[in-house]
Amino acid sequence: MSLQRVITLLFVASLCLCLTTCEKCGVTDPKPGMPVTLTFDVYTHINGYEKSFSIEAESRATVLIKISELEVDGVDDDRIAIRESDFSRLVVFANTGEATFMAPEENAKFNIILFSTMPGLDYDMMDRQNSALYNGVRRFIVFRKDCAGHPKNWACNFSQEKPWRVAFEQIDKVLDRGWVRWGAFLRKPSPNDGLGDFSYGYSDCNGFMGWHTGTSIAVNACILSDFKNFLAIGIAEIFENVTSVDNKGIDGGGGSYDVVTDENGRLNDVGEYLLVYVFAKDTTPLD
Repeated sequence: MSLQRVITLLFVASLCLCLTTCEKCGVTDPKPGMPVTLTFDVYTHINGYEKSFSIEAESRATVLIKISELEVDGVDDDRIAIRESDFSRLVVFANTGEATFMAPEENAKFNIILFSTMPGLDYDMMDRQNSALYNGVRRFIVFRKDCAGHPKNWACNFSQEKPWRVAFEQIDKVLDRGWVRWGAFLRKPSPNDGLGDFSYGYSDCNGFMGWHTGTSIAVNACILSDFKNFLAIGIAEIFENVTSVDNKGIDGGGGSYDVVTDENGRLNDVGEYLLVYVFAKDTTPLD
């Protein structure tokens, strides 16, 4: 047998081996996906667990979940979040009425979160500002720090710390849903070490009732007097700061306190729904 024929036979043999065994050659079909079982627990972000179901899929195939097919009443038609089984990692969030993701390589469990509705609630108020957790933080450490403009003589019949204590307690409480805690606040009154995610206190707020900068939030004690007003403005500034929005985006003008607090200055249902919405859909892992 000639050398040329030997070389030709070796080339043909190598080509056949590549075509039959080597996916990297790019000429063979990829290995078909393996069958997997995907189990979903469905929750509403306010009331919690609703139902469970399972589907069969192929690994690496696209999985499509439609809100309309879940048959859960009282939820937004467009917004859906899917998180891993312990709520830790966001798999996908969509505001188109359906969500898609790639099936994993093995059986898996996921949590679907739908977003409850109520009269007067508009999630677009948060979406048009691309609301997200400030600095990707879920467990905030906040510390008391007053700035220029804080009155030297406190004329109110309640302590300076009380409005802030009540405000942070209300925000913290709604983040603990019982079935999941989306976030938390650790408050450090004065004196403190000046360390944390942002400060809270009193200042002239550039002439406004309240002010936030990301690294700080403040209420103007020179303008306010009633406890309910201190509380309402404090809650509004916390709300805006941790969700990375401003009041003009929320209500188009005056202040977010008109939207997220009630006549007694307390966080209202709309404020609760919007706040929990941002925490539930955010990409920041849940620790």
